[in-house]
Amino acid sequence: MISATVLGIALVGLVQMHTTSVQRTVESEKVGRATEIARQIADRTASQPLAALPACGNAATPLDVADGTRGCRGTPVPSRGKAPVKVDPCTQFFGEDAISGGATLQPASSEEPSSFRVDTLLSSHPNGGTDAALLHVWVCWREPDGMYNEIYTSR
Repeated sequence: MISATVLGIALVGLVQMHTTSVQRTVESEKVGRATEIARQIADRTASQPLAALPACGNAATPLDVADGTRGCRGTPVPSRGKAPVKVDPCTQFFGEDAISGGATLQPASSEEPSSFRVDTLLSSHPNGGTDAALLHVWVCWREPDGMYNEIYTSR
């Protein structure tokens, strides 16, 4: 009887460990997909001439992260808040399967529970110059518990 109790407790522990492992694997997958989306958008956008870039932000003004224009998440840390949607094409949505083909990103029509939100912004380049700008790309997604996470890159 005692051994059955010990075995039962051990099995419950194993099931909880397996559940946690699966959840963390899914979270890791989301981070990987968000990182790939950020990289693809940053590389594709940064390879264009400055005059062809979307008018998201100002290429002559430095980015002031203190003014709250940091990205798609509403706070500097994971929370349930999100920033307001910016004017198209400064905010875009991509489905969870956006990079499954690998070659091109597949946009989503709007924010869906499994979608990624991408916000882009231009600011002045730290080295100056009239033909240079810094491109900021934020990719956010919502976890099942409602928390928003964010990946950031710049080019």
